[in-house]
Amino acid sequence: MCNHYPRRRWSVAAGMLGVALALTSCSKQGAEQASPAPGAARAVAVEATAERERAEETRAQTIAKTAIIGDRFEARFELPDDVVDEYVSVTIELAPSPSQMRVAFYPHLVKAPMRGMMLTTYSNIPNALLFERLQTISPQAWAKDVTVAYFGAHTRGADDYAAHLKSTKEMLAEGYQKLLGYQNGSRGFTNEDGEITSLSTALGLLQLAALDEVIDIDAVPAMRLAADGLLERQQPLGHWEYDDGWSANDPPGDVPTIRSTAFAVWALSRAGLGEEYDEAIDRGCAALEKMVEGPKVAPYARALAANALLARGRRAAAVTILDTLAQDVQTQGDQRYWKQPHPTWSGNSTKYASVAATALVVRAFARAEVHADLIPGTVAYLDEQSSSWAFVRTDASIWAIDALLTLYDGLSWAPVTLTVQADGEPVTGAAGRRLEKLRIDPKAEEAVTLEAIVPRGTHTITVVPDEPTSVIATVTARFEVAEARIR
Repeated sequence: MCNHYPRRRWSVAAGMLGVALALTSCSKQGAEQASPAPGAARAVAVEATAERERAEETRAQTIAKTAIIGDRFEARFELPDDVVDEYVSVTIELAPSPSQMRVAFYPHLVKAPMRGMMLTTYSNIPNALLFERLQTISPQAWAKDVTVAYFGAHTRGADDYAAHLKSTKEMLAEGYQKLLGYQNGSRGFTNEDGEITSLSTALGLLQLAALDEVIDIDAVPAMRLAADGLLERQQPLGHWEYDDGWSANDPPGDVPTIRSTAFAVWALSRAGLGEEYDEAIDRGCAALEKMVEGPKVAPYARALAANALLARGRRAAAVTILDTLAQDVQTQGDQRYWKQPHPTWSGNSTKYASVAATALVVRAFARAEVHADLIPGTVAYLDEQSSSWAFVRTDASIWAIDALLTLYDGLSWAPVTLTVQADGEPVTGAAGRRLEKLRIDPKAEEAVTLEAIVPRGTHTITVVPDEPTSVIATVTARFEVAEARIR
């Protein structure tokens, strides 16, 4: 640790993923002085006044980088020449992913009568996606982390896992039968007014594809009918028109068309019915990429487009959209979110719409493995808003839960051994011990904090795991510079 220099300490509030930043600045000091002799009080007062004036002439700055480690994490940063302290303590936090997710995710996982959600009009929200994802929770995770209110009955523990799985499958089977009722053997799905539309057909196909993977059914014939219906409705320019009227709730501009096209591309990609659909899917992707180029496209529409492109495997195009979204993020304390200017579905509000937009963005971030530094703040936002979205009949509920499950699915549970270095040298761990190797157990409850003391100049922190991991690394240096440099 910093044994040779006295230190001033700052702390930054912990993010929802457990990324607590303990920040330190250090400066050189001579040998320890004895208590001042009589008559030295004035000198001490003068020194204290000078120190206070010095503090008023400086301003704190922070350099920080957060990312999922993957197969290698590297943070390069430069301390300016006019750093007040000659040496700065750089904090390296290695946060075990499951404990990060546990805080924000599980208390709000399942709080509502899910049967009601599954059996509401399917065209409003893709409910089947949620139930498909709930089945991926392992018995071990259920026993340790999940507290569930199922139909008003509170359950916990491994003994309830079988009941959870059975109830979920029953609801999925009931939902499947109701879903087929909206298709009725035709080449499309009807909306609440009994009209076959592109959007309803896309959402119906998307849910059929999800259901076909998780319950014992043969949904392929119905899926082919719906897919053929979508091909018939595709426009010459590759998009699908929005033909599901909202009356007063219609959002402006191209947003409805982007939504219809995104869900159509997403559904056809997810269905995976064969090469005969590839040309139509790729034309839809090209249309999406063009439609989201405008500066006034809302976050929800951009995020839907990114998720659809990722479903098709067009990661580069999706990342371009996500980079634009990253520039438009809103900040409120430790929360990060995207403000949606108009409702996303009939009957909801811009508040719910912002939750849905944020959830779709973070879902795409996780699937594309980009902008990991924004994920802690978005999870903090979803957690803060959970009283609004958990649970009402809006897509906010579905996408918020689906985004959190997407993050959960990507976690590494196996212990991992890391090499952590500052400028090629081992860093310092607990009790000032220099570490050549560090073993992280993702099941641990807290992050591990390491430290490196560096002088002014350019520095590199590297974290290299023996095997790729989803443990999150945060490197933070906080220091003071002269006020004159800020002005």
